[in-house]
Amino acid sequence: MGEAVRLVVFATAFVSCNARWGQALVWLAVVYSTSKTWPHAGFRRVGIPVYPKDVLLFCCVLISSLQLLFPAALLDLSGVHQVQGTWMGSTTLPCTYIPSEGFTQQTLIWSIERDYSTSTIFRRDDSGDHVLLSQFRDRVSVPKHSPGDASLLIENLEIPDSGHYTCQVIWRSKNNSLITKELTTTVKVVKVAATKPVIRASEPGLTFPAGAGTSLTCVASGSPPISYRWFRSTPGGKALLLSSQAELAWDSLRPSDTGKYYCEAENRVGAGAVQQSDAVELTVRESPVTQQPSPETSRHSRPPLTPRGDAAQLVPTDQPGSHHGRGEVRKSCGNLDESQQDKAEAFPGRAVASHKR
Repeated sequence: MGEAVRLVVFATAFVSCNARWGQALVWLAVVYSTSKTWPHAGFRRVGIPVYPKDVLLFCCVLISSLQLLFPAALLDLSGVHQVQGTWMGSTTLPCTYIPSEGFTQQTLIWSIERDYSTSTIFRRDDSGDHVLLSQFRDRVSVPKHSPGDASLLIENLEIPDSGHYTCQVIWRSKNNSLITKELTTTVKVVKVAATKPVIRASEPGLTFPAGAGTSLTCVASGSPPISYRWFRSTPGGKALLLSSQAELAWDSLRPSDTGKYYCEAENRVGAGAVQQSDAVELTVRESPVTQQPSPETSRHSRPPLTPRGDAAQLVPTDQPGSHHGRGEVRKSCGNLDESQQDKAEAFPGRAVASHKR
């Protein structure tokens, strides 16, 4: 006889979980006889290899139910372990979590540990927000209308602000149980010298027509306050100081504004080292000039009369100052009677000639 062969027969068992689309779920399957587990996540229908005499226990659990079974695993704080802040600048210490249904933030506490002592900086509870250390008053804040965001903003950083900061959040569940989580971040405040500045234009490109307005802004990082100066390069390698502000602006550009510009930045760190930007070239195009006939010229259908001989030049009566011309004609005519004077005004050459006779 031949050798007996043992056949192992198995089948696949399919089970389904009745859950709405959009709900996250987890499958837990335990095979008792073989001590095997088959975890599956995110599937409403799974297939498990089943051997004879296997006893199976399946459990379909929605994520929302897991919040009640394992709340400490789902409520967790996220942040960073170390932050470097700039002296006289601002920094944010991140402390965030994902809000969970059935849990309400009860208390938020920010504390600092330095010189082997711990002090509470900020506390938020049912009574509101409280800054408990006077040195942080008007310098720290926490977002009020951002659920899950317990980050601490510190402004106008000082060197003594360095230390270990702890974010502590306490939640209350529907059954009035309390869950507490903490996150610690180390802060080091340093003085930073001003960096090499860059020039930013208010509009793309640095070529403009005459009459346009624009501005250039000098930007540098480092410990504030940072002072700025604007210069314009001139022939001979000399520079013309234009402004002591971060922004250099023109309301109406002229062709004479064409040239190369650069800026400098410095602060009180780094022994007053001055940082200079790269130069940029500004170009201003002249606007085209269109000549139009003057109103006075277009008003005449023929050229004005020109006196003969030594007589004074007359200004047409419709020109400004024409009354002055009439006065000169009357003076030239001497003792002429009124009718002759009128003729003299109309024909100046003849009027003078008749008077000489």
